[in-house]
Amino acid sequence: MEERTNIDATFGYFHSEVLRADWYDASGKRTPPCSLDEAHALVASIIEALYAAAASHAAFLINVAALAGGTMLMTTDKMQVRRLIEYEDRTHFECSWVYRLGSVKGTYRMAQTVKHERWQRSPDVSEAEDGPGTTKGNGGLWRKKYENLMKEMRAKDEELAAMKRKVLGMLDP
Repeated sequence: MEERTNIDATFGYFHSEVLRADWYDASGKRTPPCSLDEAHALVASIIEALYAAAASHAAFLINVAALAGGTMLMTTDKMQVRRLIEYEDRTHFECSWVYRLGSVKGTYRMAQTVKHERWQRSPDVSEAEDGPGTTKGNGGLWRKKYENLMKEMRAKDEELAAMKRKVLGMLDP
């Protein structure tokens, strides 16, 4: 994609959310979070699936905006990600959030299958060839870019949380 408006910031935000998520295996046992490579593969797969399923460009943008803005309605700080089934070539994930607006409460679940080739490289591929969608070149440049974007997003999240606490404090006598 040549036009990059909001792409890096959006991917960085979603990477941050995936890496901050509570991770579980299929039986519900807590597991360590995924790697940055796996987070990128999961985020890219979700965005591609949203695009493929959308009836129009506007519908796609609304769905992405809903996912990005949905944290305002979350009743917990983090989403949950489960590795449902791991095959040799792919993994089935389930992401879930609990949303609430007043007395209306609901759980949103999204299933996604990610092919391992999106984040696992064969041993003969060097670390210098690890850019997403590339076969040679940029080394860890894209990783550094997303790590910096995630730091920015965390700072924005902290700023928003502080502002939210301040507003709620003013409303609560």
